[in-house]
Amino acid sequence: NVSRGGSLHQHLPERVAHNGHREARGTFSEHGVRMATGSRTAAIIGHEARVLSSHHQALERIGDSLDAAAWAEDGTVEAIEDRRQFAIGVLWHPEEGEDKRLFEALVDHARRFRDERRRGQRLARAY
Repeated sequence: NVSRGGSLHQHLPERVAHNGHREARGTFSEHGVRMATGSRTAAIIGHEARVLSSHHQALERIGDSLDAAAWAEDGTVEAIEDRRQFAIGVLWHPEEGEDKRLFEALVDHARRFRDERRRGQRLARAY
């Protein structure tokens, strides 16, 4: 995001007036997120999810060619997507939860990308 001209809130609790995204250093906080209709993230994990977070920074301005794809209950942007290619960034920690669909989608996309390259074709938008 920052490399594309976006910016960060340096200390999220000052903006949202709570510590719900990281209650204590080294711990994960569970909270809800809602996905943008029509987003790749929604196509992969649905329109709502419970996620595990541990962050005190958040996106302030979204960078070029990126779109917000998910928001926490307090309005914090929790996921972004690249408009041009398969790239999803999330502020939560999917590796700590039970839901592995983001990882499965990444592996599936990488496999299809490899197969298309072998055939000399360009991979169409996946989601």
